Amino acid sequence: MQVTIHRQKEQCFYELGREWYGREVTPPYRYRLTLTDAGLLFEAGRAEAAAIHPDAKLGCFQEELWRYDVAEFFIANADASRYLEMNLSPNGAWWGCVFSAPRVVDAAASALLRVGQTSGCASSDGWNASLLLPKDVLESLGLSPENCRLAVCSVLEAPEYIYLTTADACDTQPDFHRPDLWSQPILN
Repeated sequence: MQVTIHRQKEQCFYELGREWYGREVTPPYRYRLTLTDAGLLFEAGRAEAAAIHPDAKLGCFQEELWRYDVAEFFIANADASRYLEMNLSPNGAWWGCVFSAPRVVDAAASALLRVGQTSGCASSDGWNASLLLPKDVLESLGLSPENCRLAVCSVLEAPEYIYLTTADACDTQPDFHRPDLWSQPILN
């Protein structure tokens, strides 16, 4: 599936309505990516209640968000030799990590990660969250939305877990750390 990044204009949300193995997900997970003057804005949500990490707080870094419902995106440099994973809780908490190869953490680069702002609103009717990844953070990591590989993902319905991704999913166990399966985005 191709991922579109919009340049500072209002656009519709895209939907992921099938999980890793192709089963329909109702209601669908929705997301959008927008390239602004400040950086890369990621927005996600779903019209269903979410399981939220009990220690997650708006705007704060929180380990292991993926153990609960979470929105994610991955961005890699063009040759996919380095990538960033960003997790966003429905309440606006975040986690991020830089990898020098699939699942090989670059601790020094990861320590420099920061977000510009986050938001989150979760209720029994659903959730919406956003995260701004500043341009200077992307630049310091050698990541360019104009020349990258990208995947948008989500882990939902904790603790049973369903996995959604824009990447070309395989018949294997869910594994989002496959930059070889991520698409080059379309910039509008």
